[in-house]
Amino acid sequence: MKKLNHKQASIWASGIVLLLGLSFLIFSNPKEAPKPSPLVKVASVKRQDMTEHLNLIGSVTASESVAIRSRLDSQIVEVFIKDGAVVKKGDRLFQLDDRDLKAQLQESEANLQSNQAEVIRSEKKYNRDAELAKRGVAAKEQLDQSTQSYQAAGAALKATQAKIVQLKTQIDYGDIRSPIDGVAGTISITEGNLVKANDTPSLVVINKVDPIYVDIALPQRYFSMVQSNFKNISVDIRNSEGKSLKVGSIAAIQNTIDVDARTITLRAKLDNADHKLWPGMFVDVLLGVRKINKALVVPLKALMVTQKGSQVYQVVKDKVVLKPVTINFSTPSEAVVDADLEADDQVIVEGGFNVKVDASVIITKDNTP
Repeated sequence: MKKLNHKQASIWASGIVLLLGLSFLIFSNPKEAPKPSPLVKVASVKRQDMTEHLNLIGSVTASESVAIRSRLDSQIVEVFIKDGAVVKKGDRLFQLDDRDLKAQLQESEANLQSNQAEVIRSEKKYNRDAELAKRGVAAKEQLDQSTQSYQAAGAALKATQAKIVQLKTQIDYGDIRSPIDGVAGTISITEGNLVKANDTPSLVVINKVDPIYVDIALPQRYFSMVQSNFKNISVDIRNSEGKSLKVGSIAAIQNTIDVDARTITLRAKLDNADHKLWPGMFVDVLLGVRKINKALVVPLKALMVTQKGSQVYQVVKDKVVLKPVTINFSTPSEAVVDADLEADDQVIVEGGFNVKVDASVIITKDNTP
């Protein structure tokens, strides 16, 4: 083999270096393959009636409550109810010892007959003396005496009649009955005990629980919204697990705002025949303060909050379009908005972080990226 001289060797070396450089440039900058369009999940925009709700706390209170007390100084001789009894208006609760009152009544009724007889006798004498005085036969002093006797007999009759009414009323007081329908509390005094008129504590408290009230503390900032339409506002009473117990309406609004808490009390009235609500309970209240008919509704997952406001990605012919929205109110899963959208428009609910405006996307067949 012919040996290369120095000049030829240099040419060969330069060629090899050039080939290596070209190879590096070719293989270090391959043509990038196009990226696939991102997968997204979409949901349809809806038009439907929606109600804005406030989550508040309510306190259950009896619609009527009466503390039963004695109106006499006496002794309890019989108790007709048990603790927690359901009572009707007019049901007997307690009987007080009324024997002395009944004895006084019998005496007064006997006196009444005597008084009536005396009135008749004195009236006849007065009429006779008046006729004699008219003829000039009887002296004026005799007529005056007859007049006084007649008037005294009439006054005595009225006093006895009043005494009888008073005694009958007191005897009625001894028969203590429920003034309302309701549920009795625990009985604080038993048979044989002495009681005093209007003494405290009460003998028992009767609470009317059907219907029942729920008092709701409404923040002041919502007052104007509620005040103008409170009779049409729905009240959904829920337990601690979020289960609906009762649905009712607002019956009244308190006439002043609490200056410390800056709340105003709403009173809801609800049917409670099943006694699911009980005075003293605290309950969760879902207050429907505003209804929008044919509202534009989007899934809450479609919303994006940016420095420019709330937005959604709409998919139009597999292309991404950015739409600004104004949120009116939201539920745990949806939002009522104002936007340039219509019912059945498709908005992205998953995969939105991987898309760009005007870029293509792929909606998966099962709609689960």
